Amino acid sequence: MQLEADFMHRVLRGCLVQPHYVCTLHRLHDSPDKIQRASSDEIMKAARDCITNKIPSNLVDEFVIQMLNTIDVVYEQSRVGRQLLVYVGSFIPRNLKILVMPLCLEQVTIAAILTLPLCTNLTELYMERADQSVITQGILCHILKYLRRLKVLALPKQCNDSVIAVVGQNCPNLESIVLNDTGVTNTGIAWLLCCRRLHTVIMLKTEVSPPGAALLLHGLPSLNVLLYDSIADTLWYCSVNAAVSPKFALKTVAFGATDLLTPGHLELLSQMCPAVEWLSLNSAFTYSVQTLGFLPKLTLLSVNFRGGSLDVHFEDFLRRNGMTIRCLQLVEAQDMEWTRFEKLLVFCPALESLVFYECSFERVEVFEHVCELRKIYGKSQLKNLQIFRTPLMTQQLEHLVSILPHLSRLELGHLDWDVEQIRIFLMRYKHLEIFRVLTWRFNGLGAAVASSILWGSSRNIRCLNHTLQLEFPARVIQLDGHFTNTAPFQRGIPQFLLAEYGELSPLLDIARIGRN
Repeated sequence: MQLEADFMHRVLRGCLVQPHYVCTLHRLHDSPDKIQRASSDEIMKAARDCITNKIPSNLVDEFVIQMLNTIDVVYEQSRVGRQLLVYVGSFIPRNLKILVMPLCLEQVTIAAILTLPLCTNLTELYMERADQSVITQGILCHILKYLRRLKVLALPKQCNDSVIAVVGQNCPNLESIVLNDTGVTNTGIAWLLCCRRLHTVIMLKTEVSPPGAALLLHGLPSLNVLLYDSIADTLWYCSVNAAVSPKFALKTVAFGATDLLTPGHLELLSQMCPAVEWLSLNSAFTYSVQTLGFLPKLTLLSVNFRGGSLDVHFEDFLRRNGMTIRCLQLVEAQDMEWTRFEKLLVFCPALESLVFYECSFERVEVFEHVCELRKIYGKSQLKNLQIFRTPLMTQQLEHLVSILPHLSRLELGHLDWDVEQIRIFLMRYKHLEIFRVLTWRFNGLGAAVASSILWGSSRNIRCLNHTLQLEFPARVIQLDGHFTNTAPFQRGIPQFLLAEYGELSPLLDIARIGRN
């Protein structure tokens, strides 16, 4: 018995400490026959003892993910790997509260999912990756009827109305649900009205029509977040079918690429969603914010200009609403005038995060430019600046950083400085705590490097990044494409769900941009 317990302890420890899910479980023991001699009850007891006594409670969630990934790798490589699949249920603790299903073989996925009815303490279940055909609607219905403590649920693409019916009947504590790319229709959506605590619904690319989305708005008074492909048509449907224009408690509104925004839609937004805090305007065609009224609680604004530029209407909107905005994202804004841009910073004194994505500035000589912001130097509270796919000359970048005295985080999509330029830059702006670059290319070879091929290699970039990090140990310097701690929110909260499944966040995840 001690032998089997020692073996299971090694297996569990191997799953927990392997950072890259190394496929070496079949080497943890000399002979597979030794595990065969033990009965299944003995091995399961040994597994339970190891999980209970050896794994800290704060690492149980990460252990389960790594365990499933490891078994997924060794399943087809050895007989021990195939035998371990039988004990997946023993590896999953009964007191598990959060489960993020990784992308695994269908044998591993089905073995893990069939164990979930025993994990009645689950509060967060993310299974959008469990989209294999073997995971049928019947299996989803079977496991969900036992998970009555669920608060956060993300379902795979095979989810349909019958699965949502089970959720509505058996998950009274549900607060957030993700239904992206599923076959749910208005019939299934009606069952969500049984979840009276539901405040976040993300349903992109589903079969739900505007009347179904309107049903959620009217039936769930606590609904704060509704991400839906046709939210503009939904607001219009609600307005024409009511004698008096209703008011909703939505705090996040995101108009997607399928929404054809008109001045009437934006006016309805101001009337029907006065408490909106996060607003994303990403219409398929160009539009104007001229008809947007006063939004007293607006803190995040993301605008896709679709090749346009900053205009008088946008300035007027910021004059009315800029006092409360803490995050501003500008997408596809072309040929921006520096004077107009600096006025945005003046109109938004509480601004903490600024993001440029696929933008461009007009070519202007900085030394001839009279900066509007320097007249009120020190009043800008901007701390985070992200510039992706937006070309900036060296003088323009340095000028931009120089007028932001509280800037602590700078993330760039491209940089062509040499090491000495970066060193001078970091020494000049001592308030900069985080400096990340997605693609670092050099504009010079340097004396110590013989060829451009050697200079541009990933190994040398990594070494130079390490050298700079040692020179500035109190700062986070990541220039080699290996980013850590970039996710803006912790798992489970509505902001995390918006960033993970709705691509809406105050700051973009530079690691995710690099993967795309």
